Amino acid sequence: MKVINQLHVKHLVILMLLFTSSTKLKAQSNNNQIEFSGVYGANTFTPDFTVQGQIKGGELVYHFNMQSSKLDYLKALNIKYIDIAASYRNLESLTIDHDPTTKGLLGDAYSLIGRLDIQILKTGPLKLYFIPGVGFTYSTVSFFSNNNPIVGSKLNLASQAGLKLVTNITSSTGIAIGTDFLHYSNSGERTPNNGINTINYTIGIIQDLYTSGPSTTKNPFQYEGLNSFECTLDIGFRGQYQSKNEFVRNGLFAGYSRKLNSVFSLETGLDLGHYFTTFDPYNWGPTNENYASSLSHWRLGLSVGGEARLGRLGFFADYGYNLYFDNVYITDDTSAHILNNHVKFYLNPGFRYYLSQQVAIQIKQYTNKQAADYLGMGVLFRTL
Repeated sequence: MKVINQLHVKHLVILMLLFTSSTKLKAQSNNNQIEFSGVYGANTFTPDFTVQGQIKGGELVYHFNMQSSKLDYLKALNIKYIDIAASYRNLESLTIDHDPTTKGLLGDAYSLIGRLDIQILKTGPLKLYFIPGVGFTYSTVSFFSNNNPIVGSKLNLASQAGLKLVTNITSSTGIAIGTDFLHYSNSGERTPNNGINTINYTIGIIQDLYTSGPSTTKNPFQYEGLNSFECTLDIGFRGQYQSKNEFVRNGLFAGYSRKLNSVFSLETGLDLGHYFTTFDPYNWGPTNENYASSLSHWRLGLSVGGEARLGRLGFFADYGYNLYFDNVYITDDTSAHILNNHVKFYLNPGFRYYLSQQVAIQIKQYTNKQAADYLGMGVLFRTL
């Protein structure tokens, strides 16, 4: 951790280049690897609040070497490793809005994230990876445990994306430096749900193991069909503000999908949402849901998006425009400042697991103006 504090990232890169240029290396092995890195969170931010201080922690990663596998999506995306990353971050030194009494309010965070190491550049012994990932973060505190205004629940969804530069220092040992963005929040299941966003720097050691990576599986799942019509149905829950009571939601998507290649497809369709509870102007406190408040039980949108399929696992995102959403947004703590039809656009990312060519189970994050609405859990039906 002291190295990260004392050296700028570019100095670390120069140090790696100098070290690598003087080291004679062997060819890349196909063994799995283990990595340990120190983590330094240089900047932490969240909507509605300012956060001061730095995060320190560590990360342990198991890399499954996929270079012996012949699966289409590994080759198409240039995925070299599939990772399981466990990390610890100490947020105890952070303060909120320059208030020293808030120190320690954000506790500690433990994350478990699945990641892909996508090689985007190789020059000599240096390799540069783009590393996206999704998983879970457990926070030792929440609004309901210590009244902090940022983290609404202890169990949160986490997403991560970063860059990492790697080189060997012996035939079986390497060093890595990187930077990444990490977000965790509970997707609206409990509110407040501002969530934590942090920009991190890492430096670590990678060690080859005596176990080979997985080979190509027999009869791998292949996504079939060039054109298809799709319908998804889900249900989810959004937390009432500063309460453990919940609002129930339903979501329906009906649309058309066009396969581009063995990995990617494009889709477009209509998104129909159903609100069991609507905004009540005469009882606006308990029914106010920030950007998700609606005077109507129904909303309708038109979206376009795409999907990337990794075997049976598909990751998708749809960006849409509200054709009908009787939305209300209260700009302060009184009902005197209300904006009608304030939310025009939405983004719905998620992932699904294909049980067969026609059926998948999925989790979809509904958002309004990039603020979480609710997490929908449901099923997809597809016609070939």
